Parts: sequence; structure tokens; C-alpha cells
Amino acid sequence: MKRLIFIAIVLLLLTACGSENGAKKAAEGYMDAVKVGDKFDAFKASEGFIDVFDYEFLQVVDKQEIQDTRTIDYDFWKDYETEYYDSFLDYKDYYKELYDGYEILEDNDDELILWDGKSYYDVYTLLYNVEIANGKGEKLFKKAEITVEEGIYWDGDDYKDGWIITDVYLR
Repeated sequence: MKRLIFIAIVLLLLTACGSENGAKKAAEGYMDAVKVGDKFDAFKASEGFIDVFDYEFLQVVDKQEIQDTRTIDYDFWKDYETEYYDSFLDYKDYYKELYDGYEILEDNDDELILWDGKSYYDVYTLLYNVEIANGKGEKLFKKAEITVEEGIYWDGDDYKDGWIITDVYLR
């Protein structure tokens, strides 16, 4: 019995570390890409680094588990689906039936948000010491909080499951 408990604890720790390692790998992959002037497909933040000379991981600042929901959006219906569904109400009804058994978190004139009641995704905020360039090309030494979340991104050819950079904040 003690052995089973030990194995369960080890598996839990490995799973948690694997998730954190995936987030760190994405953040560092982004900084390595900027270093050599490459594009990083999983970058979805509004602003990023101009140039990166060096970085050092310091710590995980925050980790959150967010409900993995499905959002049915009025604007998407209006832009792409009006030839298939006469009204946004019909469009929402289709998805309510498709996702039968999902919990309805929000249902209004703008969106329908559905959740299966059990799925979550991780969001990490990681702290790094960074040596970067400003707009004039001068070296700056800053602390950077990089927010990374599990998600899907387009790599130019296909959709990929992975980690997405959603925010870069300089202290």
C-alpha cells in the first residue's frame, strides 16, 4: 500500500513538472528564436522583445488552472455562418445539441460558453532575468514575466497543440 501511494505521488509530481517544463521550454524557445531572428509561431502576446542577448530562469510566479470552455460567438456566426444558420439563436441551438451534457456558463446575445465540467488548461507566469535591446539597440537588464498557456496555434501549415506565449511584461 505504501508503495502504491509513493508511486502515485511520484506520478503526480512528474505530471506537474512536465507541465511546468513545457511552459519553460516554450518561453525559452521564444527567446532563443528572437536571439537568432527567427519567427516563433506560438507567440500571441501584443508586444515582445526586439532582441534577446541572454536570459536566466528565476521562478514560477503564478500557476492557474482555467476552465477549458467552448465559446460560440455572435461575430463568428455573422462573418462566416449566416448562410448555414438563419439566426444566431439557431446557431447556438445547434451547438447546445452538439455539446449535449456540457454546462452552459454563459448564454446571451453575444456568446454561448459551454464547459464539459472537468477540463482545465494550465497558465504559467514565469520570471526571467533578461538582457535585451531597446528600440535604439542599447542593452537593458530587466526582469521579464512571461505568461504561457496551453493551447492551439497555427504553425503555417497545421494547427498544433502546445504552449502559447500570451503576455510579456517587463519590470
